[in-house]
Amino acid sequence: MSNNNNDGFLLGAIIGATIGGIAALLYAPKSGEELRKDINDEVDYWLERANDYTEYAVERGVEMYDAASVASDDIRVSLKSSAENLKRQASDFKDEASKEWGNVKEELRHSRETLAAKAEDISVSAENELQGTAEDIEMSANELVDKVKNDDPMEKTEVTFDEANTQAPVYEEPIAVYEEPVDNDHQF
Repeated sequence: MSNNNNDGFLLGAIIGATIGGIAALLYAPKSGEELRKDINDEVDYWLERANDYTEYAVERGVEMYDAASVASDDIRVSLKSSAENLKRQASDFKDEASKEWGNVKEELRHSRETLAAKAEDISVSAENELQGTAEDIEMSANELVDKVKNDDPMEKTEVTFDEANTQAPVYEEPIAVYEEPVDNDHQF
């Protein structure tokens, strides 16, 4: 808005100066031929000034256009570069998250396999111990039966503390192995 006011003021000043110059020439005591020559000179002078002003305005306009074009190109390049950086960062994040998810799944699979193997070892070990204890009890019972059969019924048979209290160890039920459900729908 202030640019339009400045342009109007400058144009008004040029027109006013031209009219003032012409009026001064008309009131000056000169011959007709001199007066026409002075008027022509004054008009040429002001036309040349107006032409200079126009050239200056065009040059400034071209400079402003070039500066705006360069700034626009710089902004476009900067925005494109920023978009490419964001896209690359998002891709890197996705790749890293996918890799980490794969690592977590592998660790869970390994843990599940390890726990299953340990549970199997515990089960086999407990079964072997129970079998051994059952065999020991059976042997002790057979020995006791043989001893009772071979001894005189009138004779008092003493049973030692160890023989009477031999029992199979009591084991708790095996611990169930928890398996994490696999969700194939939400993978990266």
